[in-house]
Amino acid sequence: APFILSAIPNYTLSEDFDQFAINLNTVFSDDSTTNLAFTVDGSSIVETELSSGLVTVSAKSNIFGIDTLIFTATDERGLATKDTSIVTIQSTNDQPFVENIVADISVQEDNFLQIQIDLDTVFNDVETSDANLVMSYSIAQTKMNSSLSSETHVLTLSSIQDSFGLDTL
Repeated sequence: APFILSAIPNYTLSEDFDQFAINLNTVFSDDSTTNLAFTVDGSSIVETELSSGLVTVSAKSNIFGIDTLIFTATDERGLATKDTSIVTIQSTNDQPFVENIVADISVQEDNFLQIQIDLDTVFNDVETSDANLVMSYSIAQTKMNSSLSSETHVLTLSSIQDSFGLDTL
């Protein structure tokens, strides 16, 4: 019957970790055969791929939590043994990112009242809700009035009388 030659350790990894491999040929052994069949079960927050006794463990993007991986070795007579590894994936603080680019805006001098841009539709953060993001902005030339609501994250642009030219937000 198969037996555990070298136990698989538990792992504590950061979210989006680099993939690694576990060689089940060095984990399990059998005194009566070298022909063992392997399986791996239980992966819900990590990806596993098994080929020729080598299990590749990969991160699922932006997923964290605890997974219990169950590795099984079965011999030609159907006798089996199992080893378990607990994989703990710790959350990391991902950087906010631009989800929808704001298109260039062209207006006629003195001919627009207000333009509003909902920054919650522009930016996203994997683990932080829109309500908890802190938004800020700057305008290079101040060719228009501007204000940002810290509660709704709506940026409001309005015209300045007799002002024209380019501005960069």
